[in-house]
Amino acid sequence: MFSAGAGGVARVIAAGAQFLMVPLCLAHLGGERFGIWAAITSLTMLLTFADLGLGNALMSASARAAGLNDHAAVRRLVSSTFVLLLAAAVVGFSVFLLARARIPWATLFGARDALATDARTAVTAFAAMFALIMPLVAVARAQYGLQVSHVANLWQGAGALMSLALVWLAIRHDAGLPTLVAALMGGPLIAAMANALTWLPRNRLTPRLSELRRGDIRDLGRTGLAFFVLQLGAALLYSSDHLIAGHVLGADAVGQYAVARTLFSVIPMGVNLLLQPLWPAYAEAQAQGDQAWIHRTVWRALGWSLFLSLSASLVLLAAAPWLLDVWLGARMEISTGLLTALAVWAVVEAAGNGIAMLANGLGRLRFQLALALLCAICFPIVKVFGAQAAGLPGMVTATIVLYLCIHVPAYGWLLHRLEPQR
Repeated sequence: MFSAGAGGVARVIAAGAQFLMVPLCLAHLGGERFGIWAAITSLTMLLTFADLGLGNALMSASARAAGLNDHAAVRRLVSSTFVLLLAAAVVGFSVFLLARARIPWATLFGARDALATDARTAVTAFAAMFALIMPLVAVARAQYGLQVSHVANLWQGAGALMSLALVWLAIRHDAGLPTLVAALMGGPLIAAMANALTWLPRNRLTPRLSELRRGDIRDLGRTGLAFFVLQLGAALLYSSDHLIAGHVLGADAVGQYAVARTLFSVIPMGVNLLLQPLWPAYAEAQAQGDQAWIHRTVWRALGWSLFLSLSASLVLLAAAPWLLDVWLGARMEISTGLLTALAVWAVVEAAGNGIAMLANGLGRLRFQLALALLCAICFPIVKVFGAQAAGLPGMVTATIVLYLCIHVPAYGWLLHRLEPQR
């Protein structure tokens, strides 16, 4: 409960910081540059996905090791994951530096050619700070695996507050788009470093080369590859909207989508943080053979996910016109169709996350890989067609319909497999 409470506090802080940043950046940058800023900053979601699956592999493996009271194994796993992520960050950023001159940035973001330099510099700042954060993902994932996620959550909340302060200072000094992106990423970077420097030594988990074992690296790599495919599918589902909206509808549409999405994304994110501690708990219960607890808990989690997300979506949808007026004034107009579509999507996403947490904890990787590959192939195509046919509401509606068509039968099958034998 404490972990869930800390997660809720962190999410409230992060959401509050995001709500305050949007009107500040919109007024400072203007519609088109704000659209580019929103598209770039939406990539911060990739912090969850771009660890090549190693963070999730560490979380599952450390949960199993903790269930067996094997602290030495946890120490080896943390060291191996940190080193692998550090190497991946160096390679990834080097590849980006080689490729950035060949990317048509203005076309990618649906902006004027005059903004191409600003966009390239801003993305470079994002990529550099992303590479610095990437190895530190191992710390938060280990904390989730060891069921002390409240530590990671509280530091994430602190990072959100630091981002808000840095963005405010940048605007006060009339900074441009690249500096605002760097300010946004600066908070999570400082918080992640502080978390690592305070928590790892205290728990005797400081990464050391002497702790590396070929078997651990092989197992993490094998499991991580499967999780990476899953995360790629999730990235195309959750993080591609801003780029698709910009490319099909223009940078101004990205700003509209980002504002509306920010309003409703609080719901699935909040529910997800409440559910996150169940992932390692499912893994530990499976290791101990407690199938009855797993079956009982997943249905309770699904029920609470639906209740909380539906209640919150209805309240937000009813209050959206007033909230947008207070939040942004007359700077931007957002259609009722887009708000309604995002309210429905918030409920669908929150419920789906509840079952995905179960599949992750039980290690049903083949099942998840099949879903991820299907999502990776279908979702970008469907979103583009939806945006072309009916604008932003069409893009979100197409996402909802396809998600339900793929996931309802698949998750129904998984839950049926958990039914106790009579």
